[in-house]
Amino acid sequence: MSELTPAIQPRCPICGALDAQQVLDRGPYRVVRCQRCQLQYAHPMPTPTDLMAYYQDLTYFEGSATEGYADYAGMEQVLRPLAERRLRQIETRTDGPGRVLDFGCAGGFFLDQARRHGWQIAGVELSQPMAERAAALLQIPIATNLARLTDPHGTFDVITLWEVIEHLPDPLAVLAQLRFWLKPGGWLALSTPNTGHWQALAAPDQWTSYRPPAHVLYLAEPTLRSLLAQAGFTAVQIWRSGPRPYLPGWLDRVTQPLQQGLADGSAKSWRWSLYAWRAIRLGALLTYRFSASRRDVHMTLEAIGRLRP
Repeated sequence: MSELTPAIQPRCPICGALDAQQVLDRGPYRVVRCQRCQLQYAHPMPTPTDLMAYYQDLTYFEGSATEGYADYAGMEQVLRPLAERRLRQIETRTDGPGRVLDFGCAGGFFLDQARRHGWQIAGVELSQPMAERAAALLQIPIATNLARLTDPHGTFDVITLWEVIEHLPDPLAVLAQLRFWLKPGGWLALSTPNTGHWQALAAPDQWTSYRPPAHVLYLAEPTLRSLLAQAGFTAVQIWRSGPRPYLPGWLDRVTQPLQQGLADGSAKSWRWSLYAWRAIRLGALLTYRFSASRRDVHMTLEAIGRLRP
């Protein structure tokens, strides 16, 4: 790590501190860590105008594996089971299906699964091309920003942000806006890459979630918990998902096509590919459990919190 000179110290998007240390160079961006709250973030931070233009390019969702998705539509068979699991997590905390807003709904797969569970649905998606795709799938209007959301304030029982918070240069401002659409006592659920993962700590150059300008925030569990508390959410619960244990270099290289195919939905013989990767991952996890290592093996943080009445 290297110190940043006072002349180029960026301001932390969460706590406002001017005390950052460089973690990684991803030219033309750096990833830096706030020494006060430990948030990691991109420097320089892209402007809202830059980000708006960035996400209107459909290649982010089709053909941009290093920054976005090689083929978002092709990941449907990955994303629908994930949506099912996340819905079950939400439904254990609610009285039953109500109204849900998915902020950053992309192609609408989560909302489609939610409707099958009996939820009334609404979505916001910054990317105009993806908003149109979600609208075509769901047969409802999808707003491209919160200002265009026609639902009245205090409408939703649940708001979700799946793999979204890491894209927001000013997360507290966005969460403050979203609070207006939640009913008193409503729930906010989200997911984000786990910066406490062993690879982010031991081999940051290889950690694929360090990808500015697509990802501009990088959160570990304590920082995520603090962020949600500052945003007015209580009863916050955070759990880890997506175990990705350490693999010996040769095994990691050999299994890269398998891992990539399962991640982007392109794997042939899907079921057998999934079984093969689970067996490899289970073996690695068992090796980890019986070792002295205490490294975090989970790639993703998921969280849920309740709006203070």
